[in-house]
Amino acid sequence: MPLEMRDTCGLIYGFVGNSMMKTVFDQANLFEGGDDAGFAERIARLPLAYQPGTIWDYSHSTDILVRVVEVVSGQSLSQFEKQRLLDPLGMSDTSFYVTDAVAHARTLAFMTSDHLGTAIATTPLYLPGPGPGTGFGLGFAVRRAAGEAAYPAEVGSYFWGGAGGTQFWVDAKNDLFIVRMMQSAKQRVYYRMVMHDMGHAVIVE
Repeated sequence: MPLEMRDTCGLIYGFVGNSMMKTVFDQANLFEGGDDAGFAERIARLPLAYQPGTIWDYSHSTDILVRVVEVVSGQSLSQFEKQRLLDPLGMSDTSFYVTDAVAHARTLAFMTSDHLGTAIATTPLYLPGPGPGTGFGLGFAVRRAAGEAAYPAEVGSYFWGGAGGTQFWVDAKNDLFIVRMMQSAKQRVYYRMVMHDMGHAVIVE
């Protein structure tokens, strides 16, 4: 599962890029039917775009993880999360706070560490950028070095954004958390940088 969580399992998205494999995925009608089982069966018929564990590419990895959870547990994802995560953690308000700070601090540190390093190649559509200094943890981008990227951020801060323009950004060192609910696919990259700079500008020593 780490291959899927770090987007290196060989799958891709078909709606970005124009390679032959992108076209194959785009024309496969993967979302017909709207259920996880059918989606997994359809994508299983397609060839992988890369040898697993060699290339990072934004993909259907997380979608497949959902199906893996359902098959292994024998439950829907929502049932599994409620029984195994939300109820045991007392998350009646779907909060992100847990009572065991040590188990929480260790899991979060693992997820927000760079899991690509120098061994994994990236494609021109490497979304954790722009530029150097940013890697990929388990589910989102992480800032792995200071002074390399063209925009300011604390080492260890992490973020991700949706195709429609939504974005979250967490800088725990400065107690700064940003969620942007915007729908503008064509302007998402521009406004991500604007929001990032504005958010960093509010930090007062």
